[in-house]
Amino acid sequence: MEKKQRKFDIGLNFTLKPFTNVGYNIKSTEENDDIGSIERYYEGTGGTYKFVSGVGARYKNFSVGVNVGYFLVR
Repeated sequence: MEKKQRKFDIGLNFTLKPFTNVGYNIKSTEENDDIGSIERYYEGTGGTYKFVSGVGARYKNFSVGVNVGYFLVR
């Protein structure tokens, strides 16, 4: 049984992965002459994702490929 080798091949990829992850918990105190002390609390999470897409092609013994990336802010 012989393996038949094709002259042309193509490949495609997509990737989405976490790049950074941030969490915060901040307490702010402010003095006001009229009503006294004011406390404010800030909480949250966020981060970025990295999206990468690529394509590659092979013709006989020559191969070429290109990848493109983009950062998504959450």
